[in-house]
Amino acid sequence: MFNKTAFKPLISGAILHSIKWQFADKISKLFGSVVVGMLVGRYLGPEQFGLLNFVYAFVWMFATVGTIGLDEVVVKELIEKPEDTEKILGTSIVLKIIGATLSVVITFGSAFLLKNHFEFKIWLILFTIISMIIRNLGIARLWYESKIQSKKVMIIDNLAFLIGVFLKLLFVFTNKPVEYFAFTVLVEFAISTAILHHIFTKGDKKISISNYDKKWANKLLNQSWPLIIIGFSIMLYTRSDQVMLTLLSSSTDTGIYSAAVRISEVFYFIPTAITISFFPAIVKHFNAGNKENYHRKVQALFDLLLIISIILTLFMTLLAYPVILLGFGADFIDSVNVLNIHIWGSIFVFLGVASSKIMVVEHHNKYNMYRTLIGAILNILLNLLLIPKLGSIGAAISTVFSYMVSVYACILFKPTRHIAFFMLKSLNPLGLFIRGKELIKNMNA
Repeated sequence: MFNKTAFKPLISGAILHSIKWQFADKISKLFGSVVVGMLVGRYLGPEQFGLLNFVYAFVWMFATVGTIGLDEVVVKELIEKPEDTEKILGTSIVLKIIGATLSVVITFGSAFLLKNHFEFKIWLILFTIISMIIRNLGIARLWYESKIQSKKVMIIDNLAFLIGVFLKLLFVFTNKPVEYFAFTVLVEFAISTAILHHIFTKGDKKISISNYDKKWANKLLNQSWPLIIIGFSIMLYTRSDQVMLTLLSSSTDTGIYSAAVRISEVFYFIPTAITISFFPAIVKHFNAGNKENYHRKVQALFDLLLIISIILTLFMTLLAYPVILLGFGADFIDSVNVLNIHIWGSIFVFLGVASSKIMVVEHHNKYNMYRTLIGAILNILLNLLLIPKLGSIGAAISTVFSYMVSVYACILFKPTRHIAFFMLKSLNPLGLFIRGKELIKNMNA
């Protein structure tokens, strides 16, 4: 008989409380983000909206260099070594400053080399780069994540988000150019990071470069270097579409594609919120060495994410036409077909977020890197083949197929094959139904 107790540690106490705050935060932003994004798209039109999203995609592809792949590793170490918190945070900020410097040089250099292939707007690029730096240096956020203390972070983020929404609406109604909308993102990240850092350091906690520790730097970098490549690869196959559409087709095609992607990616917060909230408990259970219960909890996580992703995918497939027409307007009607294809990639995104976290727990970062590189390379090759022929439709097909291959590529490596089997097991309708019923019972208990 199925062991119902396997689910209880995943959904009780601090974790359930954290999930509620994660969802409250994201859902509260959902309406404002989607509606305001649609208004901005309508105002700018496909071409300028495409340029804005091209620059976002281009800059954030290099943002992973600024994180040095540290975020997940730092959270994990803060959970396992709380007594070394100040050393971990101090070392992390030094490494991230170095990474931010590298990312700025790479981004500006690449933009300058490609400036003849797109409408080069220096302030648009500069505002986006500064936003990236501010976000990456928000170390205090990682400490709260390790303590499953979501409430404070969510309140601050929502305050900053509302200010950003107000500015975007102001710029739409006062007919400001595209650069102003990049500036709103900078303001939002600056406010949330500054307030969170201030609150964090008000007590006896502090983040100081004087706490830099060489041993911790070596330890963090040894664990994180595969995650740098993973993060960059993820950005390649989630953002290279918009970059390559602009370079191989046009900013207008990028605008059409970006409108669909904005709707499709609305739900991507769900696997992140759930997995982040489960992460501390899963780490502790793995470290306890109880493999049977650990595996049951991992399977439960994959099952839950697959059920949610399938429901949302079917829902958005049915509503694609009215959502695009009412939201972005007739100029973006070609986005409907793009959305109907791109939304199916959500299933693999949901599974990919969870499986990446599990690989971090099990110290399989290099295999996560390999599978992500496979997806990134495949996506670029498919984009080169399909974008010149099919435009934004080709980019959507490339994305979905590369997501699928990347997620299940862990089956190629013996140490991570069991993770692929967990995900494949979730695809069994009968088993999923049985386990799903047990999960619902425990959530209502």
